[in-house]
Amino acid sequence: MKKMLLLAGLFVGLKSTYAQVVHLNMGITTSNLRVEAFKVKNNPLVTPTIMAGIEYLHKKWFYLSSEVGYVALGERHTLLIGRPGGDMSWYNFAQVNTTFRARHLSPSAHTEFFAGAGPYLNILLNNNEKDHPLFEAYDTKTCNTGIKTEAGIVRNINRFRVGLTGNYLLRLSPLATSRYTKINYNAWGITLGLGYKLR
Repeated sequence: MKKMLLLAGLFVGLKSTYAQVVHLNMGITTSNLRVEAFKVKNNPLVTPTIMAGIEYLHKKWFYLSSEVGYVALGERHTLLIGRPGGDMSWYNFAQVNTTFRARHLSPSAHTEFFAGAGPYLNILLNNNEKDHPLFEAYDTKTCNTGIKTEAGIVRNINRFRVGLTGNYLLRLSPLATSRYTKINYNAWGITLGLGYKLR
């Protein structure tokens, strides 16, 4: 929680003077983990996601979006059940991201379609992997990075912006490593958003 508050304060302090739109996105993230040395197929885990952010440098064809929020990455195991915590394992993260969004406005300017990409940083809050026998030998990384890709639609209603966004996280670094292998992940999500135009 302290990490989340610190990130939120830093985020607001750096960006508030440039913000043209503030928004709140809530939805779900579907993810699964992959141990590189083993081909064990587990089931995806669906977890809630919440992001608060701002939009700035609005131009006719593009703008920037920066967010801070919560995301969890994990999976449902098919091999081990009945352990403390159930048959699920996951990592809880505070995520900071910035995406460049190319956009297309309808003739009335009421509807906007966009596609974007940009870097993200996941900062570990906690996880339940340490009690899982499959992950005892792994060193969990405090941070991991990647590229967030997204596409969506926004409806402008006076000063409000209501939107639907789909995203996929292209990882650049692993969640955890051991002497012999590493744990990677696949993650994609969908969120509903409500924004408000400040200018």
